[in-house]
Amino acid sequence: MYFMSKVSKKEKNTMQKIPNLGSEKPFWAGNVLNTADRHTFHHPFTFPMHRHRHIEISIFLSSGHEYITEQAVYQIQRGDVFVITPPNAHAIGGNAAFYDERLLTCTPKIQDILPPGLFLAEGFNDLFSSGEVHTFRLTQEELHDAVLLHELLSKEFQKGQQDFYFAFGSHFTLLIVLLTQAYLRKKNIFHISPDRISQSLKYIQDNFRESLSLEMLAELAKLSKSQFLRLFHRKFGKSPIQYQLELRMEYARDLLKQTDLPINAIAEETGFSDSNYFSARFHRSFGISPKNFRISEKERSREAISKVLKSF
Repeated sequence: MYFMSKVSKKEKNTMQKIPNLGSEKPFWAGNVLNTADRHTFHHPFTFPMHRHRHIEISIFLSSGHEYITEQAVYQIQRGDVFVITPPNAHAIGGNAAFYDERLLTCTPKIQDILPPGLFLAEGFNDLFSSGEVHTFRLTQEELHDAVLLHELLSKEFQKGQQDFYFAFGSHFTLLIVLLTQAYLRKKNIFHISPDRISQSLKYIQDNFRESLSLEMLAELAKLSKSQFLRLFHRKFGKSPIQYQLELRMEYARDLLKQTDLPINAIAEETGFSDSNYFSARFHRSFGISPKNFRISEKERSREAISKVLKSF
């Protein structure tokens, strides 16, 4: 989940004179790639608002800092990727004790060292078109692969062989393909109709007392598990498990009102094998124990009947 806030008018005014930072390092691999650096700090770290003439790709292995653009402020989480193209400005801020970033810079002529046709692939032009800021999150496996490819690129820079074009191109291509696929996954999630989860929703409503599998619910929606979770949360503001728990608690409340079943039987009827855990969940949901809720409901019912009888 991305936590983003808008930039205030006061903050925008301070951004009017933003330095345009060039690069002192040479561009290699057909004058396209510039750096493959790692930035780590074991203390709060800030970098003032600035802009570049080149594309900057940041892959974060730490959480807690803020990535600030002229449009918004993003709370950085491990695995976040930011692709910023000229002329956008950006800054880093925050008070987290540890900062770990893999940085890659290249010219806007990024396609010059990529295989012919790759720049025509879906998502590539969106991700690297000028004037845009894109952010998305890598899975743990993708993050591992991205860091490995970044390290291979960094080693080629350290060798100092500018003419070793093939090594740069191959590592860079694999990294760009990985990032484009991750970006497309996020983009496609936000283009999936919420109606895709209607069958899964009905299944939860019909079977909320049973133990449900996220994998099975995602399969009903014909989505991956991560896509299903994000889409469900976007539509309902909660996870499928939280939604199922709410249905269980509502059903338990009805049983406490309308039946004399023992509390351990109600726990079992609503899908809880442990009555103590059921009681704790009920108290967390309604601020009262099942036993006291039943007592209060009976008192309320007696008072209502008494009022009706007095009216005759």
